[in-house]
Amino acid sequence: MNIAKTFKMSLVLYSGGHYFENLALNKKCMDLSGRRTPKVTFIPASSDYGLEEFREFVEAWDKIKNCQFVYFPIDYQYSDELKNRALSSDIIFLSGGNTFYFLKHLKENGLMEALATAHQSGRVIAGLSAGAILMTPNINTASFPSFDCDENFVGIKSKKALNFVNFEIFPHYIHSARYRSALKTYSQKSRNGIYALPDGTGIVVTQQSLEVIGPSYLFLNGHEHNMSKVLRNDVQTFCPVERRRFPRLTDTNF
Repeated sequence: MNIAKTFKMSLVLYSGGHYFENLALNKKCMDLSGRRTPKVTFIPASSDYGLEEFREFVEAWDKIKNCQFVYFPIDYQYSDELKNRALSSDIIFLSGGNTFYFLKHLKENGLMEALATAHQSGRVIAGLSAGAILMTPNINTASFPSFDCDENFVGIKSKKALNFVNFEIFPHYIHSARYRSALKTYSQKSRNGIYALPDGTGIVVTQQSLEVIGPSYLFLNGHEHNMSKVLRNDVQTFCPVERRRFPRLTDTNF
């Protein structure tokens, strides 16, 4: 079954940084929605700081286009009405925060399945940092390196995530020896390629392409590839994308 032909794939994975520092990615989300006034749902990783982050998000996005916003915290009780309204938006945005805590509440509230349905219905799914990691096959990259990782204080055992793409991402990447060493070691064990993204960069996935915006590095089979050198442009179209038929990345691609 050719899944890419059955729905409009629109995914935007942000590394991190302030929302006003990610204007190119914000605009990509809006353009992918195809709406003059898109409805945008913001799902915070935690309600502890969610409203403050939501205000910054709204301010940054309103500078580009008028949007209708829905704030949908999921770590306390909410109404079915709010849930239905939130999941029917044109764009659903998963914020940054503790990846384990976020995954726990998505699973407990049945929102993994709901987000998969929204994705398959053609809605734009976007995420920053933890939110972007959750869009990949698993949340392993939130677990390392030991000097810079999320604490699993909620005791999550299964690290399976939404699996919308077949690569992993490492957000907030700093191109230093110790980060490179940690990612090379992990990439020897992972069956997926790992995109390491500095803040302010991201990946846009549609049926036709995987587009890397900004400098990025791909770790694969213990090797590091500077994608800015591999590809011609800073905004890079790397390869065609089809859900579950995504070309498996190998060293022969380079």
